[in-house]
Amino acid sequence: MELEITKRTEFPLMGRTELQGSVKFDAATPRLDALRNAIGEKLHVEPGLVVVNHVYSAYGQRAAVVHAYAYKDAKAKDLFTIIPKKKLKADAKVKFDAVRKAAADAQEAAKIAEAHKEEASKAE
Repeated sequence: MELEITKRTEFPLMGRTELQGSVKFDAATPRLDALRNAIGEKLHVEPGLVVVNHVYSAYGQRAAVVHAYAYKDAKAKDLFTIIPKKKLKADAKVKFDAVRKAAADAQEAAKIAEAHKEEASKAE
């Protein structure tokens, strides 16, 4: 995989660099993780601070156009990265299920404690 950055625009107030480039590959279109790592190596930044927005590939060609952002720090990335609604819903569901399970466990623990209390009162 060959990555060439064709356009690089600095946004100092947002703490990021906008990148447009082209990537040439031999097999299938590279995964976002591979592109993130390649951009991180090219710019000498941590791959976790790179967000790949789009990969535009034409049918049958072994090249694609990449649009990405490289952030200066994790705080800027968290502040300006848009989280898809689908992921927000999934995260909310996981959190809701965890709360529901914790409530059920607490209720079960209360029943067990009550049963032990009754056994102790019967033994006396």
